[in-house]
Amino acid sequence: MEQRLTRLEVLAEHTQEDVREIKNDQRTIRELLTDIRVEIARRPTTSGLWTMVATVAAVAFAVIAIFIGVLTYLQAMPGT
Repeated sequence: MEQRLTRLEVLAEHTQEDVREIKNDQRTIRELLTDIRVEIARRPTTSGLWTMVATVAAVAFAVIAIFIGVLTYLQAMPGT
């Protein structure tokens, strides 16, 4: 009887250790998920990304238009 009681006590201790490990793992996972959520929140949305692409394209188009306008003006100048 004493031997069985000792064995149950040992099993209970192991179970408590396992539960502690699971709780620690759970905390670690929560921290990682929080880090992932923060990182995802920093990234631009799809619409934000397309807005940036459209802005760059518009600026490039404007620069080309200004360049063409300047070249046209220089060609129209007398004496060139």
